[in-house]
Amino acid sequence: MALGALAGLGLALLVLPAEAMALDSGQATLEDAKPAPEDWLIEEREFSQAVPSSTSVRLENLWGDVRLRAGEGDRIVITTIVQKHREDPRDVDFGISEGSDGALEITVGFAADPEGVKIRPEWSPRRVDLGIFVPAGLSISIHGEDDLVELRGLEGATVVETTSGEIKFRGKGELRATTDSGSILAQFRDTNWEHPSVLSTNTGSVRVEFLEGAAVDVALETRGPITSDFSTEIRRQAGHRLKTGLVKIGSGGPDLEIKSFNGSVRLQAVIVPESTPPD
Repeated sequence: MALGALAGLGLALLVLPAEAMALDSGQATLEDAKPAPEDWLIEEREFSQAVPSSTSVRLENLWGDVRLRAGEGDRIVITTIVQKHREDPRDVDFGISEGSDGALEITVGFAADPEGVKIRPEWSPRRVDLGIFVPAGLSISIHGEDDLVELRGLEGATVVETTSGEIKFRGKGELRATTDSGSILAQFRDTNWEHPSVLSTNTGSVRVEFLEGAAVDVALETRGPITSDFSTEIRRQAGHRLKTGLVKIGSGGPDLEIKSFNGSVRLQAVIVPESTPPD
């Protein structure tokens, strides 16, 4: 894949930031943690495979960002950007296999610590970022941890789960997004909803954008602040912080459920200029 395509995915060939290394060590100062560029390897690898339109994809990356875009054709194209210390012998363990249900399973990790090799602290802040092109209509399931998961142009069912990683979605399909402390931004680029969606956080914020003319029924609950560009019925029992809200956008339609323990919730109307592609 050309560097221009990588830029389109938002992947950057950058040495790990010094701040990340300081946090990883817990005690090192930024000056102590800052690596010399020649000490670090930045490797690009690419995988490509044809997939039937009926295939579903399950992906797990606990080591870095996932940026996924709808592409053309019937192929899934994966570009990995690996960053690790030059002397670290542990290579990336990247697997593509077929699950028992026929789904395409993609896993990313690092090989186990080799016997007899002392693992140095400065090797710890390694990462693997993924840039992926898939057919727009595929069903996608992604499991991340503390890093960004970003998806654009999808039309099939999408499931995303992170621990603290931010989730960004712009598309037309069904979305089920869950995170503990990460934020969720959902930009629904269709006015005619066909499937229900669920957005859930514990402490993270949720922001949802709707196109002008959208028709959907929204049910929400949170102990945090609620802001809305639409007429919203909010209920709260005396002595309790939990608020529930009902919003009928347009003529109503399939359900969108938003749940947060105490994160903020914002519903926003968006007018997309005619010259701007909706997804």
